[in-house]
Amino acid sequence: MPRDDGYTSRGATGRYSTAGRGPADEYDMEERDPYEKPRAPRGKKKRSKFGKFMHALGLYLAQLPAKTLVIFGGSFAMILVAVILLAVLLPNNARTERPVDGQLALSDVTVTPSLAPTNTPAPTEEMTPEPTIPALTEPISKSGTVSDLMPAIQERLVELGYMEMPTDGYTTKFGPITKTAIRLFQMKNFTDYNSWDGIIGNSTYSLLMSSDAKAYYLTRGDGDDRTKVITKLVEDVTDLQKRLIELGYLAAGSASGLYGNSTALAVQTFQEYHGLQADGIAGQETLKLIYSADAMDATTGKANNKSKMSPTPSTSPSTEVSTTPAP
Repeated sequence: MPRDDGYTSRGATGRYSTAGRGPADEYDMEERDPYEKPRAPRGKKKRSKFGKFMHALGLYLAQLPAKTLVIFGGSFAMILVAVILLAVLLPNNARTERPVDGQLALSDVTVTPSLAPTNTPAPTEEMTPEPTIPALTEPISKSGTVSDLMPAIQERLVELGYMEMPTDGYTTKFGPITKTAIRLFQMKNFTDYNSWDGIIGNSTYSLLMSSDAKAYYLTRGDGDDRTKVITKLVEDVTDLQKRLIELGYLAAGSASGLYGNSTALAVQTFQEYHGLQADGIAGQETLKLIYSADAMDATTGKANNKSKMSPTPSTSPSTEVSTTPAP
């Protein structure tokens, strides 16, 4: 059938028409999928993730105030300087490598030990454990009781000043002198009046033989209604007062057996004149000096006041204490 010139084929005007296209267009059409997504223009390259991040960062920084940018910039500069300093100051592996040119490295040099004296630590004082004492199997209460522990108990009482050493030496017998010394020990070491019974029980024995035991002393209140039941205590206070009267520290007729304010003041003055701790308590050191030949009378002691001659500050009152108490 003859073809009408006015007839146009579907390919000429349809979707796949090639009219007006060059060879290259025909090639592209043959290779391209009609449903394929259009390609991006070749002139623009797609940004990477880092590029997008830097672009967003730049936009963000551009919106910040100038003061904030200065702070960020200064912080970044400080961090950068710190990193550079660490890189410079930290030891480098290349510096510690042994040179290959035959020269000695610094690590090959043997350092001669210094002859400078070293600080030798002071030796620590070793704590000497207390010796183990024999156990007390049962309380010692009755006078005349015989015990193998008695010689050690009597020796300890003499050491602390609660009794004089027996003329015939220490014995195994619990006599009245030892019992009185035990009562004095209990009065000076136990506050409970009921504990002053003169019985050597476990508490009395353990404290007596330990380093916590208090030595015998005389102080204000000794010889009063509460303590005068122990005759030995009243006798000791009376003897002390007589010695103070003899030395001129206490007024005549003051030996009453009661350790009152006048006696305490006299003892304090004696201690001050002899360079002792002026507390008015007649301890072992004060008692030994009062009854010794080195004790100065009040007149001599005042002229040779050792506490005032000492370079260390005196512990006694600053005002001069009268040797004669007020009536």
